Amino acid sequence: MHENAFPILREHGFKATVFPITQFVGGWNQWDYHIRSFRSSHCDWWHLRELVQAGWEIGSHTVTHANLRTLSSVQRWHELRYSKEVLQHKLGEEVNVLSYPFGWLNAPVANMAQSAGYRAACTLGFNAQMGRYAIRRKGIYFFEPRKYFELKLHAGAWARFDDVKQLLFAHLAQSSVALRFLNSSTKMT
Repeated sequence: MHENAFPILREHGFKATVFPITQFVGGWNQWDYHIRSFRSSHCDWWHLRELVQAGWEIGSHTVTHANLRTLSSVQRWHELRYSKEVLQHKLGEEVNVLSYPFGWLNAPVANMAQSAGYRAACTLGFNAQMGRYAIRRKGIYFFEPRKYFELKLHAGAWARFDDVKQLLFAHLAQSSVALRFLNSSTKMT
């Protein structure tokens, strides 16, 4: 992200919101490994500070990228609140937004996000009943051609197809052996 999107958006005068997973800051992704042995690195703290200085917003994507719907209340609170606190401490900026891992949420998750101090949250789906705690976003992938990115921005059959594809990708990522192992072996401190 820092090496690709940041320079292009800066060149065109745009800013964005980035949602780091606090446990993976400076590390490698754990869920796309099965796509042609693809591995990418996450921004480190220095890169995130550079984005903040450039006017970008930093939001939370939780501590471990676990499916918040399946966690106990204590685990869910840890994922939401601890990630927010770590980001605020390391970056010196208020963290007001959350992106749900895999875009998955339900009413208890959205309510706890609000209780944890987030002012809004993003999902890959849409739920009008949850208002600003279910803001729709689109996933962008390294293997998609630019034209497909442009089609995602418009209503129509391609945009609806992308919504279905996104749900499939989220399911496949959640089912990855590495991620399940990581989530089960993560200890709460």
